[in-house]
Formats: sequence, structure tokens, C-alpha cells
Amino acid sequence: MASSSDYVSLYGASLKWEPYIGGGVFDPMEDFGAADEIALNITDEDIKHISRSCGSVGLSDKVALSSTEILMDIVSPEISPKMLARAFRGILTETPVSAALATEDQITVAELGTYYDLSSRVITINSVSCWDTAGQTGAEYTEGVDYNIDYDLGIFVAIDGGAITAASDVFVTFDNDAHTDFHIAAFKSTAATGRLTVKMCAVEGQTYLYVFEKVSLKLSGSFSMVNAEDFITIPMQATVLANTDISDSSKSQTLNVYGGDKFRTA
Repeated sequence: MASSSDYVSLYGASLKWEPYIGGGVFDPMEDFGAADEIALNITDEDIKHISRSCGSVGLSDKVALSSTEILMDIVSPEISPKMLARAFRGILTETPVSAALATEDQITVAELGTYYDLSSRVITINSVSCWDTAGQTGAEYTEGVDYNIDYDLGIFVAIDGGAITAASDVFVTFDNDAHTDFHIAAFKSTAATGRLTVKMCAVEGQTYLYVFEKVSLKLSGSFSMVNAEDFITIPMQATVLANTDISDSSKSQTLNVYGGDKFRTA
């Protein structure tokens, strides 16, 4: 049989991860995060069935040789910083930040529509005011008309068509909620090996569970970690590995994937 490829998409999946220690041993399963979409690229190569042209059926008639490659592009997973640090051997620091009132940031608006980070990442809802001079004096700008605020990310943007002009200074006053800043440093590896379990909800309330027995999980693009967020967005790719720890002749070492009936490789 010639090589063939299948493309399967899984949506709304939760991920669980078991780091591989060695010798067929995995660490206990933990929640890893959530994935909006997982794109599976499944390629079958050189499937050969050995059979005799005549006579009785023997053991050799049951032999099939194949090589299968499975790649997973994991789109926009939301992954806990703790699990990210654990998987890729990073150093995680958690710093509690107390609530604060009336913090004032001066922002030079070089260009309208440009995003500017405030000095806090968790802004208290409805606590923002913006002025053209310091100390909450002068002309006050209107949120939603002159500027917008992303309260979860601590981002300010001046709106085109509002009263704020390019190359002007604005003074943004806000309160911030108590939160924890996460910082990950000193990644010691760019790939992690382990067992990946994917649980997803399909149509009509059905739930499918896929287990990728042994995979290599790699970072596959740039990402930014935002202070105080419980989850971050990060692109990854997983490659299913041959599991040479399997010695049972009735089990495959090269295709170690099992799960719901919507998954197929041929």
C-alpha cells in the first residue's frame, strides 16, 4: 500500500500529562491545560501484508509491516505555568502582589491604535480614569470613546477618532486587585517526553478519550507570558514516539495510540 495521510481535528480538549522517567515508568498524571484545537497529521508509510498465494493459513499470513508517523499541532493551548515549568524543566517563581489604589501611569501615545502595558496586569474593573495632566486634573478622557482598557492584561490603547492625539502624554489612574505574578526562567530543555491524554467533547454530548502512549512535546513558536495570568497561550507540537519498553509481541511499539472511534490511521 502506498503512503497516505489523514488530517483529524480535535476541538475543546483538556490535556493531561505524565512525564516519562525511563524504563517504562511515568510520573503520576496531572492536569496540563486546555486546547482549543489539536490538528493531527497521520501518515501511513509502506504497509505490507505478507501472505502465501496458496495453501493453508499460517503464522506468516498474519504479519503486517508498517511505519506510521503522527504529528500533533496543538493550537492555543492554555497551560498552567506550573506544568509548563515542570515539563520543560524551568524554574518557577511565584510572587504575591498586594492590592493597590490610585496608581498613576504616564503614557506617551506615539501612535493611535498602539497597545501600551500598564504597570499592573490585573486592573480592578471600573477603576480606570484617564487625564491629559497628572494628578487627575485637566481634561478627562472617556473610556470606550477615547481609549480602551484590557482589564485582564493591563493594556491601554488610544482609539482612532477620539480626543487623544498622537504624540501626546496621557495619565492613566487605576486600582489593581491582589494577585500572583508567575515567572519562569532557565528552561533546561526544549522538548519533553511523556504520555499525553486528550479528553474532548464531541457532538451530541459524547466524550472521547485519546491516549498517546509516548510522545515528544516541543515548543513550536514564540509566546509571551503575562504577569498574574493563571494560564498562558503557547503553541506546541507533539510527535508520537516508538515505545521500545513494550515487549509484548501482541502490542505495537510504533503505533501507541488508542481512544474514541473517530480516530483512524488508514
